[in-house]
Amino acid sequence: MPSLFAYIKELTREFLINRIMARKHKPRLYYKPSPGNMTNNTNKRSVPAIEVINHTSHSAPPSPAPGPGLDDSMTIGIIDALGSAGDLVTRTLMAGPFQINLLFLDGLVDSTLVSESIIRPLTDNDWVHAAVSSQDLVDRLDWGGTYASSQKRQTRKDDIVLDILTGSVALVFNDLNMALTFDCKGFDRRSVGVPTEEHTLKGPKDCFVETMRVNTATVRRKICSQDLAIENFLMGQDTNTSAVLVYLRGRVKSGLLDSVKKRLEEAQVEDMLSLSTMESLLVGGRLSPFPQILYTEKPDRFCAGILDGRVGIIVDGIPFVMVLPYSFFDFFRMPADYNYKYLPSTIYRFMRFVLFFVTMFLPGLYIALCNFHPEMLPSDLAMSLAMSRQGVPFPAIFEITLVLLAFHGLIQAGLGSWTSIGGAVSIVGALVLGDAAISARFISPSILVVVAVTGICMLSLQNIEMLFATFIWQFFILFASSFYGFLGTVFAGLFLLYSLSRMETFGIPYLQPFETYMKSDNGWFPPSFDDLARKFRTRPFNTLRLRPKKPGGH
Repeated sequence: MPSLFAYIKELTREFLINRIMARKHKPRLYYKPSPGNMTNNTNKRSVPAIEVINHTSHSAPPSPAPGPGLDDSMTIGIIDALGSAGDLVTRTLMAGPFQINLLFLDGLVDSTLVSESIIRPLTDNDWVHAAVSSQDLVDRLDWGGTYASSQKRQTRKDDIVLDILTGSVALVFNDLNMALTFDCKGFDRRSVGVPTEEHTLKGPKDCFVETMRVNTATVRRKICSQDLAIENFLMGQDTNTSAVLVYLRGRVKSGLLDSVKKRLEEAQVEDMLSLSTMESLLVGGRLSPFPQILYTEKPDRFCAGILDGRVGIIVDGIPFVMVLPYSFFDFFRMPADYNYKYLPSTIYRFMRFVLFFVTMFLPGLYIALCNFHPEMLPSDLAMSLAMSRQGVPFPAIFEITLVLLAFHGLIQAGLGSWTSIGGAVSIVGALVLGDAAISARFISPSILVVVAVTGICMLSLQNIEMLFATFIWQFFILFASSFYGFLGTVFAGLFLLYSLSRMETFGIPYLQPFETYMKSDNGWFPPSFDDLARKFRTRPFNTLRLRPKKPGGH
């Protein structure tokens, strides 16, 4: 019995608490007691009748149809323009007595942002409901009736469709034949992480990602200057890919900037899914394999190029950016050079330049000395090379060509295979195949040593496009040396110099500063020592000319 009384007491207590809380938190915004049912008798409690307050009229508006009606010509035109879009979401909303159609593509927008920034103000904002016409409603929404941070008025159907395709939400007003579009992008994106291709021991560890606005924000953080300009472009007739042009006002040459803008504006391409398409638009389809544009995934290297007066291009959906123009000597400058002391960075940069020529000419010189000019070698070295070739059935040119092709095939296998087995492919190819080829007398050990030294020097360039350029010119110099000996090597080197001297990027010579002085109107003067040294060394910090800051900290 005591437990039963305790149970009844607890139920009574909970009932009274609930009644008190219900009366305390009774809604007062949308309901009020009817005056006709109010009583003056204070001793007798009566239950008042409830009537709903209507914000716009005394009669409740009719329920809208779940989809666009037959008279919604603007909405139907947008749906037809999008075609068979299974991810298109359409919804009809009421803002007071006015009907609005809401359209967006599922997966490209943040649904929570759409609900809180657009749908909630349309249904709960009394100031929006007080509109007397559709045009007044548009003005109220445009003046702050919604909580969206970015919105635009669009009157052309193509512009509305393009905004929807790029992650915007469209509020269509069919009677006005226009729409309000809100930027509510919310698709999944990769976070900023560690660079996968360009590594450095001392320096920033962030990298660019596939989202363009994340990349522009990264650049803004590193160059906090009011002179930094970012201009938007739309590339590709089928893809409508967003791209931005980045430069620093006051440092970039006007001729370079005008040329880049003109080519971007006049570009007529169907798609923009790779940077090679952008490169062909900017520098043309030259047959030279040497790179003229720098591709990088490191923001610090990109910003260093912008501060040097160059132009940068960021394409949406691609984690690599472009910096142009770049000359031949600039590709021997690496990000690590700016993070080390003056002396070691200068030595390393000069070593890369020397190793480049070793990579290009070592195989050809070996063939020329062994086949045409053995008397130029020391007697002991000549005897050692001759003994290493005993029993090999193939000529030296065939051996070295075969090993070079195998080496570049291993590089391609490492680049194209999965990350987990890429290293294993290179190790197996270098050890197993090399040892088996020497044991079977297919190649001589001296050839393998020459190709190994060439490969090590080639990999020190740290630029994949420069590596492919050396691969092509290696064989040209090799074949010229196999036919004409040392004379063929010299001829191939002069032809290489001639082809490099003819290259230009937006009017800037590829062999700058040499070509700049050769083309000057003052005559044939050699470049100054400072201009030459700047290509091979980094300047100490105490010799840099620092500009005084302007008032305001910029």
